[in-house]
Amino acid sequence: MGVVGGISGSDNIAALQGIKTGAGPVTDPYAKDAFPDFSGCAQRNYVGKETETISAGVYCGGMKFNAGANVTLNPGIY
Repeated sequence: MGVVGGISGSDNIAALQGIKTGAGPVTDPYAKDAFPDFSGCAQRNYVGKETETISAGVYCGGMKFNAGANVTLNPGIY
């Protein structure tokens, strides 16, 4: 997992290939793709705290994952 900048709580985050901080930004691979029109929020200010699976959709206010959370993202556009 690469992070542009830093990260807190990394002792409680499991990443298969480790965590690399201070990575340089990359070009948006989806910049030229078309996406469906926005049609409302699936959820606002989502916080992943436990073991759960979420579905694709618009998460207004962003997504936050607490250390120790085990969140599976179903296929789709988030």
